[in-house]
Amino acid sequence: MNIRLLLHRKGVSEVVGALTLTLITIVFMSLVASNYLGRSRSTTSVFISQLEAEQRSLMEKFCVIDACFNDGVTLWVFNNGKVRCELVEVLVGGYRFQLNPHLVIEPYEVQPLHLEFPWTEGSCYVFVLRSSSGGVFRYEVKAPSSTWD
Repeated sequence: MNIRLLLHRKGVSEVVGALTLTLITIVFMSLVASNYLGRSRSTTSVFISQLEAEQRSLMEKFCVIDACFNDGVTLWVFNNGKVRCELVEVLVGGYRFQLNPHLVIEPYEVQPLHLEFPWTEGSCYVFVLRSSSGGVFRYEVKAPSSTWD
């Protein structure tokens, strides 16, 4: 009689149920892991690109070695760093100059940067130069005057 009860039983055996639950758990965890890894890769790539930009801005070294006041001002910019420098913006006396195309200066190279703005004899000017990687340099200079100070 026990055999008859087993043959007419309408349920899933414990082994088949355990295997089914194990399979469902593995599939679910695989989906969660692949989703996490996909997000992790994109987050990591953004973090790495930001880190590289910060490293580059720390490696950038540039300075203004001279300023010539004529029709506007010509700044002579020297890249004394080991990486290429790309200047994108200059602020001076309330004026903002977006450099287009950007001024690219190779390591240990000097490049002129001409800015058209009205300057006044004997006035002091502060030039703030910004690079594409966020590096900032400040240069103060006094415009020449027609009399000797």
